[in-house]
Amino acid sequence: MRPIFMLLYDTKPFIFTIPPLDFKITSSQNSEVVKILDVGEVALVGERNIKKVSFSTFLPAKKSKFFNLFLNPHSPMGSIKKLEKYKDDKEILTLIVPNYNIYFKCYIEQLDYEIKERTGDVDISINLIEARKQTRLIDDANELYERHTGKTSPIKEYQLEERFENIKNGLKDKIKEKIDSLINSKK
Repeated sequence: MRPIFMLLYDTKPFIFTIPPLDFKITSSQNSEVVKILDVGEVALVGERNIKKVSFSTFLPAKKSKFFNLFLNPHSPMGSIKKLEKYKDDKEILTLIVPNYNIYFKCYIEQLDYEIKERTGDVDISINLIEARKQTRLIDDANELYERHTGKTSPIKEYQLEERFENIKNGLKDKIKEKIDSLINSKK
């Protein structure tokens, strides 16, 4: 059974009718080798870098025996336009390959396509880059500021004030609802 390759946007799937023969997942670590006197080389290993996935396949023409209306009803150029729109709009997609247990939140980093033969098929190469939120940067900045000055970071103070306001507003709403329900029950 051939694997299913699907890019999911919201609840709309984009299924590659012809799955790629092979694909490449790149995962690396941010590391550096430092030379220290009297010790030699030491490896400094940092956080992991963003994962990347790349693969190549082709989008079959509507006249092709490989075209499947149920998997992907778009023409090859319609599919290209859809993929380009995802790329240009910076949409977060999910690459799903159930056979290999891959569920990968990503953006389209690069999309290459070319028409080699006059069959109407379009060859494509696609590079996906992991979509992950960066929250550590703010946490690290807060921690460095506090360590350097001994004071609470203005960013952290703002975050705490915002959180306090949200809790306070939530409590106000709950108290108001409770009072309203007590008044309505006495009527």
